[in-house]
Amino acid sequence: MIWPERVTDDLMSIWSVAADPSAVAASSDRIDYHLTFAPLSFGESRESSLRRVAYLAPLRVEYEVIEDDKRVVVQKVFIVQ
Repeated sequence: MIWPERVTDDLMSIWSVAADPSAVAASSDRIDYHLTFAPLSFGESRESSLRRVAYLAPLRVEYEVIEDDKRVVVQKVFIVQ
């Protein structure tokens, strides 16, 4: 699982201004769990089955599954209210 630094920075910015930072942290942890253990059955496919988007309140992530390398790269993270 790879959360590039720019995505981690975005997540920290979201957390720092969130009305409920603990909900952001819990959502991030749950997303991380799903992306680690079942990335292709989590969320919905976009453009291809390997580019996906998932929502677990209050966060939404866009990610890519790289099957050959057995990696998941989070591309973007957003707060959804």
